[in-house]
Amino acid sequence: MTSLEPPSQPPPVLFTRTFDDPDQQLGPASIEDGRLVVRAQEPALPVGQPFDPRSLRDVVIEASMQLLEGAPGTTFGMYFRQSSEQRYVLWTVTGERRFRVGLLDGAYQPVHDGMLADDIPLHADAPNRLTAVTFGPSLTFVCNGRIVTGAMVDARYAEGPAGAWLQPGDDTGAALALDWVQVRAVLA
Repeated sequence: MTSLEPPSQPPPVLFTRTFDDPDQQLGPASIEDGRLVVRAQEPALPVGQPFDPRSLRDVVIEASMQLLEGAPGTTFGMYFRQSSEQRYVLWTVTGERRFRVGLLDGAYQPVHDGMLADDIPLHADAPNRLTAVTFGPSLTFVCNGRIVTGAMVDARYAEGPAGAWLQPGDDTGAALALDWVQVRAVLA
């Protein structure tokens, strides 16, 4: 009988994005004071900003995000496993501590919609670390190091790019700042 050796290295970091180069080409977003700032101007119209064009599967996606401007009900977070323009997984929170996990496949399909538990911190005036652990059909959603919920998805959501998500709560617009994004493999 042969035995397997345990991994000698942690899972690899696939990429880390920081935003200290003001000349980066980032679509509608801008670099301000070393942060990526995503702005949404249209009432209730979401804005997505890709982290990287690569297709991702079986990864841990982490981003340091802070809502800079936004009326009550403004949602921010991330989308991932985008297999077409209108198909992806969505993981968002609001300043009022509401979290949402949903699937978009032409139309939004809610999976979880609730309030963060009292022991899960959500910072109003400081960055928050949002994490999605994606492994096969299993997804786990984490806010500031605390597990919020999990979900299972079907093969339509197997892999795809990821990015930041911002949706204004009213017609005053919203702004979201990202300090960094890191994507790591789940297994070494």
